[in-house]
Amino acid sequence: MPLEKSEVGDGGIVAKAAGAVVAAGVAWSLYKSVGPLFIKPKMQEYQIVKGDTLFSIAHSHGVSLQALKDANGFVEDDIYAGETISIPKR
Repeated sequence: MPLEKSEVGDGGIVAKAAGAVVAAGVAWSLYKSVGPLFIKPKMQEYQIVKGDTLFSIAHSHGVSLQALKDANGFVEDDIYAGETISIPKR
């Protein structure tokens, strides 16, 4: 036999609403932790060869020098052959 609203009281309604909020929070947390696994990376790896400069790498990949430096946390322009850097995709 179903309970009338007066028998359940407002506490049951509040508990159901709180449960829905908790479920939504769990779903959001799961999405935020697993979601990045399905997103294509916005960076491309590049191995520096002798004669490369940050400017030449940026120019050949169609990105600004500053974007290249920002993507790699470079303050200076010093790079060395054999290093691998990230190049932002356009």
